[in-house]
Amino acid sequence: MAGESAREVARRQREKAARLEQAAARWERGAAGEEAVATALAALPRTEWTVVSDVQWPGRRFANIDHVVIGPGGVFVIDAKNWSGKVEVVDSVLRQNGRHREPAVAGGSDAALAVAQLASLDPSLVHPVLCFVRDDWLSGWARDVMVCSTFNLVTMLVSRPTALAGDALVSTRSRVVTSLRPVAGRSGSGASGVRRTTGKPTTKPTPKRGRSPEERKSGWRLVAAISAIAFLLFGLPTLAPKVGELLAGVATAGLVPKTADIGEAVIVPAGSTRPELRVTTIDVRSRAMRHASAVVVQLKIENAGSGPYESGPELRIAVRDDRGATYRPRAGWSAFGRHIAAGLSLTSGESTEGKLRFDLPADARPAEVRLVLGAAGDETVDWRVLD
Repeated sequence: MAGESAREVARRQREKAARLEQAAARWERGAAGEEAVATALAALPRTEWTVVSDVQWPGRRFANIDHVVIGPGGVFVIDAKNWSGKVEVVDSVLRQNGRHREPAVAGGSDAALAVAQLASLDPSLVHPVLCFVRDDWLSGWARDVMVCSTFNLVTMLVSRPTALAGDALVSTRSRVVTSLRPVAGRSGSGASGVRRTTGKPTTKPTPKRGRSPEERKSGWRLVAAISAIAFLLFGLPTLAPKVGELLAGVATAGLVPKTADIGEAVIVPAGSTRPELRVTTIDVRSRAMRHASAVVVQLKIENAGSGPYESGPELRIAVRDDRGATYRPRAGWSAFGRHIAAGLSLTSGESTEGKLRFDLPADARPAEVRLVLGAAGDETVDWRVLD
């Protein structure tokens, strides 16, 4: 029939145009969500909090992270969500209109872990956040992912227990800000980069004209040599005993992490809100896959105290490989009947046992299993995997 082929081409073009229009609408909705979250974050106290927006997702060429926030509560990797319908967290599961939304939770965990690895931070300091654009209160935990709305985002951030203060906060902020990169093709403080910084101005004064670089280097070498000689003659004999006393004090204060072998039970002393625990890493097994190594850790946790134990996100299990990289459990894996971050409930004398799976690069070997306790991650136990 005359004109039939042309009509078919027109039909395909209209379908393509409709798909492009839908895609553009999704991108615009996403951009509006990022802007709404940025507006909410502007209410954070500027003296303590730093916000970095629209940065590259470490290790993913075409993905970005909406916002990274550094403050006393730790580092928060925020994914802005502009979803429609009813959003809620039921039994640690994120739902939209009653349907599971596991990929969003997994993506939030992956983004936080990527930032922690990039900045060489303890994963317990880096928290994934899903922030939904809406004017009503939304709060909960989908396993280790904080779920909130633009209405209460700032409230949830500032109410988190203090994990970073003083030099630790300054150092962490510097490591995160310098390691992140803006999305390709963007620069400055508009859509990407550091939105707000804290502390003293970073502008350095213009150096005065004077000696040449070689003259200055020679002068500093002389000062360093004199200082070293003075230290060896006068400082070392009196400092050595004090160093020994200091190290002994640190050990007796319990600040040195406990280390055990696989299969060995470790007693974790009671804390202010936690009874004494007896924890055992029973077994660690690796299975080579095509592009990764699946590491399964079998654990046992026993309430060895006299009162009940109710855990929360402060209880974390991680695996470190032979190169020092740290990995969180694979999103969606169930341990002890539910994910550890969702919380354990143990009566006095009760114990529970389960497994966690970690996905490591194919050429990496598990070296340590780490248990982290405390809101600030200040209590750790390590089990050695390698000799």
